[in-house]
Amino acid sequence: MTVLADRQSDKLILALDVGTLSVRASAYDFAGNAVAFADRPVALHQLSSSEIEQDAVEINTAVHTVMQQVLADPIVQQRGIVCAGLASQRSSIVAWNRHTGEPLTPVLSWQDRRAAAYLEPLASKSVAIKKKSGLFLSPHYGASKLRWLLDNYPELERPLRHKELIFGPWLPLSLPTCWKARPASWTTSTPPAPS
Repeated sequence: MTVLADRQSDKLILALDVGTLSVRASAYDFAGNAVAFADRPVALHQLSSSEIEQDAVEINTAVHTVMQQVLADPIVQQRGIVCAGLASQRSSIVAWNRHTGEPLTPVLSWQDRRAAAYLEPLASKSVAIKKKSGLFLSPHYGASKLRWLLDNYPELERPLRHKELIFGPWLPLSLPTCWKARPASWTTSTPPAPS
């Protein structure tokens, strides 16, 4: 083992799991042993059988809280984090302001099916859509949710016209504020560059 590899193996791996009902952060050594752990529940609001939402601010607060708890652990402070992994609800969608990071809508959960009617006219093209995108034609995915938000939240018109509107999973935008160094790339999407 080289000196550099030996120094790296002393470092830790940060894991962040943003689940449907809770947010969890953990630090592991390279042998897979858990060194630190924090979790915080988040609410899921079922407004009807097809409408399932979450509060983006609540999720963001939970992410910050658990990450700060793990990063403040004395062993984590001593050994440091060398890399991080993320598991998130990538089909949960929110609209937010590009410049402020402020959520402009609730998070439409990956379980939300309110936009199913938008997909009905596309049913005859479902095989072609699957072939091209790799995804089944389903309201669980983001495209129909994005359209639903635009059609049902008139307050999105102004930020859309002024190119201040971003749609997608909220998580990548919230991470740089609770991490000292901005990661070089993201696995779920790329947040806007800070202005």
